[in-house]
Amino acid sequence: MQPMMLNALSVGLLVALTSASMAQAPTAPPISPLEQLQFLRNRFCIGSGNCPVLVQIMRDCGSDANQIAQEICTLRRPGGEKRELEYQLVLEGTRDVGKCGFKWYTVVCILK
Repeated sequence: MQPMMLNALSVGLLVALTSASMAQAPTAPPISPLEQLQFLRNRFCIGSGNCPVLVQIMRDCGSDANQIAQEICTLRRPGGEKRELEYQLVLEGTRDVGKCGFKWYTVVCILK
């Protein structure tokens, strides 16, 4: 009797596994346009000496933040081709010390 019980159990398990594997896998939801965007972040500082925060780029007093952001967000390809990316510029902080003080920014380049 026991062999018969094992066979019935084996057949039931086989049917369950086969049914589960034949079921269609759920499809992924479509990617929204916002999820397709990629961002490139850089932090820079304008001032004289050592910026009070950690930055990737340091520029002298009197430099234009928008010009720096535009330079950062311009892709250059071999052959001289350039692509200017849209960007957002955020003033993160200031400190009034030294020759001209410090202003530090984060620029977010938007890769489409």
